[in-house]
Amino acid sequence: MIALAELYESDLSAFAQGIEPQKRKKHINLFAGFGLVFFNFVLGFWLIITTALILLALYAIILALFLAPFIMIFAVATHNPHITFGNANGATGFDWWYWLVAIIACSLMVLVSPLIWRFTKLLYFWLIKYLKFNLKSVYN
Repeated sequence: MIALAELYESDLSAFAQGIEPQKRKKHINLFAGFGLVFFNFVLGFWLIITTALILLALYAIILALFLAPFIMIFAVATHNPHITFGNANGATGFDWWYWLVAIIACSLMVLVSPLIWRFTKLLYFWLIKYLKFNLKSVYN
């Protein structure tokens, strides 16, 4: 104990009573903050916006392909004159292969949509990790 007190340049009573560790004060690194704000605006902001727009378009396509057979059923059931996918006779209706494509597209979207949702969650968690890293590097 005496050797430790001499090593840390303290008295023996401080070792006997216990030493409370000093709390480190956090400070803001302004240089790192400026660099991160500039970098995140130039690259990160536009990358996030682009990724969000691509995901939004992807979800719109998924929704359209999922709803295709139901829209076709609605068009045939209501004899809607504005929905005129004419067949060979020019009458309002759909050929058999339109139905086949719509049903395959709907089935494919039902199978693929969980994978796209997992990919969206993965992108979200990467974004959160990146933002936490930025906060940690600026405020330490």
